[in-house]
Amino acid sequence: MKKILLLEDELILGETMFDVLEMYGHEVVWAKTITEFVGCMKNYKTFDLICSDFHLPDGTLIDVWNILQNCQDSFNIPLLVMSATASEEDRHFIDRNIEYVLYKPFAISDLNLLIKNILDG
Repeated sequence: MKKILLLEDELILGETMFDVLEMYGHEVVWAKTITEFVGCMKNYKTFDLICSDFHLPDGTLIDVWNILQNCQDSFNIPLLVMSATASEEDRHFIDRNIEYVLYKPFAISDLNLLIKNILDG
């Protein structure tokens, strides 16, 4: 069982992703804000994957990325970004720094396949 941290503030999408990821056998911890994300990183210490929306109520993926870069325990955790509203500047950041990206809307089957590929290495 792999542990996934889901960082998504849209309730319907978050609930769907949470349920589907659990259905596929993953342990899922769901945070809706960067503040909750930081708490999850402190409480759970380790994750096999972080799936994050780009725009969150209290910041952006850039903030999440900076937190991860400053936390040695999380340096090797793969980061999958999901976004519907990434601007040209946001996409430039993604292209330079993020290996795994899904642009919304996406099929849950595409999400599952990408996660399987990431986790299976």
